[in-house]
Order: sequence, then structure tokens, then C-alpha cells
Amino acid sequence: MKRSYYQADLLVTCEPSRPGDRAVAAPLFVCEVLSESTELFDRRCKVPEYRAIASVREVLLVDSERMFVELHRRLDERRWLTEILPRPHDELALETAGVKLALVDLYEDVALPAANLELPL
Repeated sequence: MKRSYYQADLLVTCEPSRPGDRAVAAPLFVCEVLSESTELFDRRCKVPEYRAIASVREVLLVDSERMFVELHRRLDERRWLTEILPRPHDELALETAGVKLALVDLYEDVALPAANLELPL
């Protein structure tokens, strides 16, 4: 079986790391920061691969060009729930980390063009 290896922008695991390990054992949470040059690959290639890892509970996509977050949360072995958060005061709840925060707080120190602060719905 062919295995793919990706370097996520951020991931969380409860497994201890060992010196020399190149792969992370049992990731629970994976985050990718999307840019114009990476978004298509991250969505089409990485997200399906991350969702196929049995230990992964949440996959977060964070847009770097505008205030927009997409959270994929595992419901069971086959089903996932996708939350789209496009507004500054939408609340992002990460169950794997026990964290809740508004998008405006997530993007607090990110310089976004004024026109890209919020997507039209």
C-alpha cells in the first residue's frame, strides 16, 4: 500500500515524540493555512488523506487572504461534519483542544486587506 507523507502547518498528538522520528504518531488535529498557491492541493490532496487517518478528529483550513475558516469534524468512522465560518464573530470550537474563540481573535495579528475581512454571503 502506498503511503503519503505531508508536513502540516500545525498538528496535535497526544503521543510522545522520539528522537529521529520523521512521522507523527496518531495525530488528533491537523491545520493547514491556505494561500493562493497551496489551496487547491491542500483541499484536493491533503484533506482526504488526513480524513483517512483513523486518529484524526478535526481538520482545520484557515484562509490567509481573508477571514474564513473551514472545520472538518469526524462524527464516526465514515461521516464528517463541515463547518464554514466566514464572519468575524463566528465562534470556532476545537473539541480536540477544548478551545473556543471568535474568528476576529484568531486573525487578531494578521494583516488582511480591508476588502477581504469578510466574505459576502
